[in-house]
Amino acid sequence: MIADWKKLPGSDLDKTYAASNTIYVARQNNVLFSVLAQFFGPDAINDRLILIETMSFTTTPSEMLESLTRIIADRSVGALFFGNYHLMDFELMGGDGRAQIIAEDA
Repeated sequence: MIADWKKLPGSDLDKTYAASNTIYVARQNNVLFSVLAQFFGPDAINDRLILIETMSFTTTPSEMLESLTRIIADRSVGALFFGNYHLMDFELMGGDGRAQIIAEDA
């Protein structure tokens, strides 16, 4: 089924976004996301292929679209204001917290 779906966007597959939802405790065992990752390739993960974690057992299509839209919109804000396209993918923290993480990473 997914092989047939991949034919729909044709050469525009590299411009296609996809999202899969998962309850937060099962994020490592998401079959749909794993299959999509095989078709999209590793470079698309967290760029055009998004795993949306939720605390709910169900997510409506409109909730999924809203989440994906927010993520993509936040990336533009992050690029404009912080000079980092992916910075807003994560919850922002104060400067002291960020400094501590950078220090620990070193």
